[in-house]
Amino acid sequence: MTSKDWHFPEALKRGEFPFLNLLGIEVGDIETGKAVIHLTIEEKHLRSLGMVHGGVTGTLLDSALGIAGASQAPDQHHAVTMQLNIN
Repeated sequence: MTSKDWHFPEALKRGEFPFLNLLGIEVGDIETGKAVIHLTIEEKHLRSLGMVHGGVTGTLLDSALGIAGASQAPDQHHAVTMQLNIN
C-alpha cells in the first residue's frame, strides 16, 4: 500500500482492515480516488451451489469504493456506505 497525505484514519494507513483480513481480502495499491483489492477465492467464500457468496462480492465492491472514497475525504470526515444495492 502506498501512502500520501490523505485524511485517512491512522488504522487504515497502517493497513489494519479487520473484516477484510477475516475474509482474506488483501488491500493493494491505494491512490487518491483509487483502491485495488485482491481476493483469492477459497471454499469458505462459496455458497452451497458452489458460486461465490453475494456477501463476498458486495464486500469487495463496498470496500474498494469505501477506501477510494476515504482517500478523498476532507480532513476530519470519513466515508461510510449509507446504502448499497447489488442486482
